[in-house]
Amino acid sequence: MKHGFQEKTVRRVIRKKIEAWLESLPEELREVIGAQVICTGGAPASMLLGEEIKDFDLYFKTLTAAHTMAEHYVKRFLKFHPECNIEPIVQMMKDRVRIYIKSSGVAGEGGDEGYEYFEAYPDGAGAEEFLDQLEKQDFPIQGAKKKEKPKDEDPFRPTYLSENAISLSDKVQIVIRFTGDADVIHVNYDFEHCKVAYDYAADSLTCPPKALLSLMSRTLYYTGSKYPLCSLFRMRKFIDRGWHISAGEILKMAFQVSDLDLTDAVTLREQLIGVDMAYFNELLRVLESEKQGRGDKPIDSTYLAILVDRIFNT
Repeated sequence: MKHGFQEKTVRRVIRKKIEAWLESLPEELREVIGAQVICTGGAPASMLLGEEIKDFDLYFKTLTAAHTMAEHYVKRFLKFHPECNIEPIVQMMKDRVRIYIKSSGVAGEGGDEGYEYFEAYPDGAGAEEFLDQLEKQDFPIQGAKKKEKPKDEDPFRPTYLSENAISLSDKVQIVIRFTGDADVIHVNYDFEHCKVAYDYAADSLTCPPKALLSLMSRTLYYTGSKYPLCSLFRMRKFIDRGWHISAGEILKMAFQVSDLDLTDAVTLREQLIGVDMAYFNELLRVLESEKQGRGDKPIDSTYLAILVDRIFNT
């Protein structure tokens, strides 16, 4: 039977990871950025359950900090990959920071041809499998045998860029889509159990009561999201891991999806950009490549069904 980590252990593990990441930054950025970092999402929740850590999602309290990190890692990515034929552009908007990458919307090690998801790796292994292997080397769960981790000459190097996030080696993702304190960031979260947060500057871990109840019972509580379509696919992932969800929670997602105009290519792209499946990225590629011939014609269900059959079922 797996046992979750104590609060002090969760704080220590996340703090150690953030400190190692900060050491990889230029000296002039460390103190400024360190005061802005929040780790929330999957990592704290996984540790409280005693499960393997998939990755550490780092957010920032201000748009300025997110913009600084986006600029930093775009420059590093281009330095590591001078052969890259895609030019990522960091855009500072009114309420968000975005990395604009023409065509595919992503750039990754080995070029964009092998792209699976912004947290995937070019060696052909799935992201979760790869991160599972690293987890056993880094922070083994009870009973796991510790292995020596190969030394990385370039720790925390950018491996993939997307509009919303930057994936680094060493299991860290820099999320630029949302900024603010933890409660502001969590307004954009879909499931209650993900709302456990670690504030690096305060060295504090917060776990809302509803999140704790969700973790204890492994029950999904949907709190609303800007990306309800993505939440439907995330739901399936959690169910595969033994979580439960009521019909009422699914109905909440269905109602939010019904409010979306998925016939609009921009809306559909925004909804699918966070789905961690290679096939959906391929769907976005096809929609983009056929945009010129389609013009302003909306995406109807027949057209989408043809694309889905072509990509998913052949």
